[in-house]
Parts: sequence; C-alpha cells; structure tokens
Amino acid sequence: MKIGDPKHKKEISKSFRELEKLGFKVWNFSTNKQLNIGMRNFTDYIVLGKYCLHFIELKITGDRFSEGQLDTQRRLKKLGYPNFYWIIDEMNYRDVIDTIINFEKGKVN
Repeated sequence: MKIGDPKHKKEISKSFRELEKLGFKVWNFSTNKQLNIGMRNFTDYIVLGKYCLHFIELKITGDRFSEGQLDTQRRLKKLGYPNFYWIIDEMNYRDVIDTIINFEKGKVN
C-alpha cells in the first residue's frame, strides 16, 4: 500500500480505534462523505482519555487546510491544557498514538 493511498487512511483510522481497547473514547469524523453542516471544518478525530482531550487533524499527502479548519485549529489551540491539537500524516500518526498513550500513563509532561 502506498502512502497517501485512501486505503492508508483506513489503516490510520483503524489504528486510532485500537485506542478504545485501552479505555479511550475515540470519535472518527474522517469520512469520504460530506459531513453535515454542523461538523464542517472540525477535526478528523477526537480522543478522550482520563486526563486529556485530543483533537486530531489528518492531512494526507496533498491535503490542505481550509480557512474554516485553520480557524478551528487556532481556537482549539487557545484552549490549551488539558486539550491537545495534533496534526498527523502518514509518517507520524503512530508516534502521536504512542504519545497519547504515554501521556495517560503519566510518562509525558
């Protein structure tokens, strides 16, 4: 499977769903279908742990931020701790998942 392949996006989604086995709540808004107007420009995933809420934006090769997504990003970053905003791609998504897991275990400041 090539990086950037739509099937790879499914693998990334599957990896985030695996967090549910560790007690996280995971909401996936990454879809190839048009979202309803209320969800437009929101993040692709939300991961809720015991101590933190993670907002995750998936940007596959060639995917660009819309103005609405940039506005959402700015607003979520202003909220700060204990919320985190992550931008992931085909290369770093596993590292972000590991960081989320380690944060909940108290291994990351």
